[in-house]
Amino acid sequence: MGINGEYDQVAYYGRGPGENYADSQQANIIDIWRSTVDAMFENYPFPQNNGNRQHVRWTALTNRHGNGLLVVPQRPINFSAWHYTQENIHAAQHCNELQRSDDITLNLDHQLLGLGSNSWGSEVLDSWRVWFRDFSYGFTLLPVSGGEATAQSLASYEFGAGFFSTNLHSENKQ
Repeated sequence: MGINGEYDQVAYYGRGPGENYADSQQANIIDIWRSTVDAMFENYPFPQNNGNRQHVRWTALTNRHGNGLLVVPQRPINFSAWHYTQENIHAAQHCNELQRSDDITLNLDHQLLGLGSNSWGSEVLDSWRVWFRDFSYGFTLLPVSGGEATAQSLASYEFGAGFFSTNLHSENKQ
């Protein structure tokens, strides 16, 4: 999802403060964390997806005045945000080839593959793989205003199952 680059202040209730994945989460605890899109990005020598936060109950991207977007999922999700497009990250062979975008790419994921240790030949263990199965997840997008209710107070509101009418479904079979 593309977001205006002005909304680069990040708050979330999930696992942090560092990036984490299913097989690399031990050093991160669930709490309310604040950061910026730039600070969440990891400049690995070989550009790749990064900066994931998991078990996220809500996240907000706001500008410096506290105005922006709140994401409240039905169930905890993974999220990351970058000043790069997915295509740019996958095409670049080195960090200096990344082209910073004026916009932000916001990733909201149901599940992600574990990291493994493939740098030395070890594949991701089966227990950390994502298998093709039917799934659904939903989330609510709400505007946040710095002068009104905070992201944290809005996220705690009980919307009820009927409110989440925009479920994403996958019909992939194993």
